Amino acid sequence: MSLLQKERGKKPTNRKLSIELTKFIDQNVKYLYDYKRRRVADEELNQEQTRLTFFYRGMSNCAYKAVPGIYRKSEWHEENYYYNEISVRCPEIFRTLNNLEKLTYMQHYGCPTRLLDITSNPLVALYFACSGKIDIDGEVVIFAVNERDVLYSNSDRIQMLSKLAEFKRDEQNDLRLLAYYYLNDDKFPQSSNRHYANTVVERFYHAVKRNNGAFERDIIPFDILRPQFVQPNKDNPRILKQDGAFIISGLNANEDECEMKIQKYIIRELLIPGKYKADILKQLEYVGINQATLFPEVEKVADYLRRRK
Repeated sequence: MSLLQKERGKKPTNRKLSIELTKFIDQNVKYLYDYKRRRVADEELNQEQTRLTFFYRGMSNCAYKAVPGIYRKSEWHEENYYYNEISVRCPEIFRTLNNLEKLTYMQHYGCPTRLLDITSNPLVALYFACSGKIDIDGEVVIFAVNERDVLYSNSDRIQMLSKLAEFKRDEQNDLRLLAYYYLNDDKFPQSSNRHYANTVVERFYHAVKRNNGAFERDIIPFDILRPQFVQPNKDNPRILKQDGAFIISGLNANEDECEMKIQKYIIRELLIPGKYKADILKQLEYVGINQATLFPEVEKVADYLRRRK
């Protein structure tokens, strides 16, 4: 922590963090994040206890990592490339959607986003774990989160994380580094005119405020770094049928950093041997869980009926 302490006395400016400080943060991300997360957890222990909420994710290949598409190593496009291109090509749809709904729409049609699909129904997760190739073992991942930390689309935190999709990768990384730098201050510094001292933070604030006039200048650095569990509106048929929810990722440099943060919420990983997949899918049919019920689109239902024996 000595390098961070050395820099603390310096007046914040619009310049980027030094190369030396940037390297220090990148090398100590896990330590910095864990230190802050433990502090937050200790503070929550002094508050009224709430119940745990459980979510599940089924993956057809146990080798897959539980990270959103935009942070997977195989993804070479920037997040804002997808966001802007779809906004331009589908303006009649996007202009009526809020930030989270835009990402949900993109996710629905296969675009990599910072959303990770989860469900509150373990049998739905089991279906997805078995839906892949039968010669590959699947997996059901179980997440546990405090009930009060499951947010809705109108939450300030969710609106902030959803808005990150508009920013280029280098701008996101500047925000990320500044968030780690000011992590223990619980705030970004402001100038005498109450503008944020760092230009990229000021731009981010105005981007969020465009869609939320009541948004105030109290951005907490930890809130744009940590993943958040979000319960979207049930106006999407697929989300409704699948008891769907999302983990929306905060700012990360890469897949490993993203996985490290999401792993904090995983309490169990259940291996589903490939040799049992077909039998499990047959059993799920008896309780009404199949492609036709989970994917209500006409083409999905038709494909299910065509393959049904």
